[in-house]
Amino acid sequence: YSIKFNGSGELICTGSGDWSITVWEATTGRLVRRVNCGSVVMATCWVQKRIISGSHDGRIQQWSVDQAEADLDLKGHNDRVWSIAFQPSSKLLSSGSEDKNVIVQKLDSPSSPAPLHTLTGHKSSVEEVKFSPSEAHILATWDTSGEVRLWDALAGNCLHLFQCDKDGMES
Repeated sequence: YSIKFNGSGELICTGSGDWSITVWEATTGRLVRRVNCGSVVMATCWVQKRIISGSHDGRIQQWSVDQAEADLDLKGHNDRVWSIAFQPSSKLLSSGSEDKNVIVQKLDSPSSPAPLHTLTGHKSSVEEVKFSPSEAHILATWDTSGEVRLWDALAGNCLHLFQCDKDGMES
């Protein structure tokens, strides 16, 4: 369900329906690590030498590629996690879920992530979350009703609401 290169392009991780995350060297295909996440892995993202996964059961977990750090459960959702995104300069992690919520967490240190906000207001499953490439605290989210919201992820408030029709065209 998910495939991502790390920042240097040396490693690839996949999230799978067999409940696993698998990490390979991109140039050789050598297996680096495989972990069982306890549920179908719907979304993944890289945070330096760690992988964050979002699962079918609502869990968000942090995995150390080289196992130098402990694996952690982060604040999770009450239903499937469809999308996760990390913003490196602000160290913010966001996740969107079938529970209609977006969770924003601060990943200041690998061992002690801090939940900041649960963003509410979407009317249906949040399918996608993306940080702005130019403003590190601005987050865009999209749900299955066609609603797009722009948030100030640090403050936890909705800045704008856009409604798209079923075909994805602005109405």
